[in-house]
Amino acid sequence: MNDQNRRVFLLSQVATGSALLLSAGAAHAQPVMVSEKDPTAVALGYTADSARVNPKRFPNHTSAQKCGSCQLYAGRAGDGFGDCRIFTGKQVPAIGWCSAYVLKS
Repeated sequence: MNDQNRRVFLLSQVATGSALLLSAGAAHAQPVMVSEKDPTAVALGYTADSARVNPKRFPNHTSAQKCGSCQLYAGRAGDGFGDCRIFTGKQVPAIGWCSAYVLKS
């Protein structure tokens, strides 16, 4: 094996090992949940539990409106939480709610 082939082989092994370590770490990382104190969340009246929405502030809210049934919710049906397109990189509980709610069609 010449020096150039050896270098390419070693670099590919290092890259593969690094990728495996990074993917293993990402698999065990806890999802980042949206805080009700997040500025965007406050502006949208976000709450982690739809049952706690203030009816005086949001009179059009109904008990059936939950993140899990919203078009902006990117989680899978049946998951307790999932990504929200409003809160990029953060997750919301399926039972949450905000004023950007739009029923999935």
